[in-house]
Amino acid sequence: MEYYIAKLTIQDNDQLLDVDCNTGDTEKLIVDQYPKIHSIIGLDYEEQRINRAKQRWEQDEKKVAFVQGDAADLPFEDNRFDKVICAETLEWVKEPLRAIQEIRRVLKPNGIALIQHTGWDQTVYTTKRPPKNERGHSSICRCRY
Repeated sequence: MEYYIAKLTIQDNDQLLDVDCNTGDTEKLIVDQYPKIHSIIGLDYEEQRINRAKQRWEQDEKKVAFVQGDAADLPFEDNRFDKVICAETLEWVKEPLRAIQEIRRVLKPNGIALIQHTGWDQTVYTTKRPPKNERGHSSICRCRY
């Protein structure tokens, strides 16, 4: 995950969103590596995972919060986040295109979304030249809006 996080070019005072955060390991990793961020919110559809994440991290990390919600209907205002992570998520979302539209909606102007997907048997997006990375095992779509 550190490889992908580096692609976000996280800056001091950035506000981040992790769509489908599971139990919050990425939030902890980001706060440890980038202690000057403003905040990071982890969102997951499953209430059990959110509760586990809160138990594990929220008390120790003042910059971390967790919210239960749907990737295709993000419970945040427009233009809120500087960076959004969406890793290994779109294959589980009923409306992946809607989730991408929601990510764009909550990104600030010039914000960066990192969408990562390793299921080669499913095409979530297509381009004339698909993105590649040095490891050659997953697609990354790093978009600036």
